[in-house]
Amino acid sequence: MISLSTSRTAIRAAGGRRFVEPVVAEIISALQSLGGAAHRQVVADLIAEKRAGRRISANSSLRQEVFEAFNRYVETVKPRRAAALLYLPLGPESYRWALAEPVHQASPVREAAH
Repeated sequence: MISLSTSRTAIRAAGGRRFVEPVVAEIISALQSLGGAAHRQVVADLIAEKRAGRRISANSSLRQEVFEAFNRYVETVKPRRAAALLYLPLGPESYRWALAEPVHQASPVREAAH
């Protein structure tokens, strides 16, 4: 499980480790559990379930937190031309999210050592 107190979380992907904010790490973990791609609402619901330890739907606050974290990540990666860990497979107007292939095949998310 990912600790939300961690300021950055290590993701093992092709080319080594990358460090992302904890909510992005939760998104990556959820997408791995969902087979690599899913609608953003399904991702938010799975994150809510993992945080609560029981089957629940994400409330509006959590949905906003997850959606904003994904959008921040995508917007930050674009200008740097870095290899993305996450992307919108159906284009910028889509609500379907996916893992980049190297992340989809990588091991699960792990906490960064401080």
